[in-house]
Amino acid sequence: MRNPDALVKVSVGMGKNTLRNQIWYKIIDKLNKEKIDYVVVGATALVIHGLPRSTLDIDIYIPARAEMLNKLFLVAHKLRLQSAQEDILN
Repeated sequence: MRNPDALVKVSVGMGKNTLRNQIWYKIIDKLNKEKIDYVVVGATALVIHGLPRSTLDIDIYIPARAEMLNKLFLVAHKLRLQSAQEDILN
């Protein structure tokens, strides 16, 4: 059984950086609307705070609870994003 206070890292690849920033803010907006607890880390966190850094993905940590993971992948599906880590639900 997972520790409910543990965090799970979910990396979502963004492909080409064409509309990258808009996509990041859409993801964050959806996470907030769905009341998903999260923290953005890595290079994306630097970009959000105004520090220039090149990256093609967004790294999000969320609590390792099934309801949070299910909500996260529902949000990703609605935004037509893919993650190689959906098997984490199994």
